[in-house]
Amino acid sequence: MSEPMYIREEGKPRKVTKYEGLCLAQLTKGIKGDARSAKFTMSEAERAGFGEPGAEPAPAKSNERTLQSDMLFESINLGLLSEEDKVDLAKFAAIIDLGGDFTALSTRDFERAKEIANKGRGKDVTPRE
Repeated sequence: MSEPMYIREEGKPRKVTKYEGLCLAQLTKGIKGDARSAKFTMSEAERAGFGEPGAEPAPAKSNERTLQSDMLFESINLGLLSEEDKVDLAKFAAIIDLGGDFTALSTRDFERAKEIANKGRGKDVTPRE
């Protein structure tokens, strides 16, 4: 799984490990609505330390770039989220990363992302009347 392979990103070849290629393929499928792929992606993110309060993410390799969506996952406890929340969060992260920042989200998606982030941080998200 650590063998190198090439993928195309923004029209340019990029060298990744087979494991990274697998994760990227599953992320893409999850974004398109495949719940099992989204669950795999979120499980791998959680295993790597993303989303757990106080947990340190896996050390970044020198060829990895910081993604804009990383802010979305800061201090989120994935255990507090439903599977639907995790799928939505993965979709929003992909939109943010492809679009460059949070402004790539529609107003509705931005509100939903805030709701999920607050829920994942243990905040009360009960609608007020």
